[in-house]
Amino acid sequence: MITGIMAGHVKSSGTLLLDLYPGASIALSSSRKLRSAYSGACLRARRSSDNSEQDIGFSGGAVDSASLLSFVGSDSAYLVTLYDQSGNGRNATQSTTTKQPRLVDAGTLETVGGVLAPYYNGTSSAMSTAAFSPATADKVAVFFTVRVISATVGIIFETSANFNSNYGTLLAVASDPLTGAMSLGRHGDAFASSGVVSESAARSVPATLVVAGSFDLSGITHDTGTPIFRVNGSDVTRAVAGVTNSGGGSFGSHALYLGARGEASLYAQLYLPELIMYPDRTNESITGIDDSMTSHYGA
Repeated sequence: MITGIMAGHVKSSGTLLLDLYPGASIALSSSRKLRSAYSGACLRARRSSDNSEQDIGFSGGAVDSASLLSFVGSDSAYLVTLYDQSGNGRNATQSTTTKQPRLVDAGTLETVGGVLAPYYNGTSSAMSTAAFSPATADKVAVFFTVRVISATVGIIFETSANFNSNYGTLLAVASDPLTGAMSLGRHGDAFASSGVVSESAARSVPATLVVAGSFDLSGITHDTGTPIFRVNGSDVTRAVAGVTNSGGGSFGSHALYLGARGEASLYAQLYLPELIMYPDRTNESITGIDDSMTSHYGA
């Protein structure tokens, strides 16, 4: 599993992640409440028996799994909406029933690290948001948790319908789940090639990974701290592909896609319980957010 922000637990002080680190451009979590001022539901579920839908809220800072199971019974449930807790209204949705990730399998919760996690089946599951820019200009930080299941290459998330043809976008791809390899990259609008950081480490598969990446389009080189790339709470040795200096650029406004490219190809078989993006983060904040997620999901 790969994790990239904080994953669902409330700190002992009762302070939530986005209270400690405000300013997210999007904040999606199927397992926990991220911001104390957020008053909406965690997610909307559909049960298989009659296709009825219901919003599922929180209990004690975590998603109300008991209410979800009470709603579903011995049937299965699927994710219709994962609500954005940032306050920006960038909900991830899927109205096509055959494309909805699974939350409950015949009365049993889908989980990662003991917390609720949507299961993407690798053949049809995908979600998306309305178009937005994750950054105010040329900087962005992304955190997510993922558990990759299949050996097939697939999209974890992508901030456009196709990273290769849309400048100013990000993507994370499970490039070789059998060895734990993955890539997290950004495509700037001042050059033709993408700059990608990748991590390839021997891991037990499926493994839970917490991933943090910070990108600055004003310049990316092999020997500086830009981009930052962390996995499971530690900086990793990274490969950097593409140009060594972007020469500028900004992140564009596109839909965010989860689990597939444009809801049409490169489907990934995985669990993806949490994803948070920020317009910019300092190194200290990146470390704090990443450590919180790693602790929460037990990565």
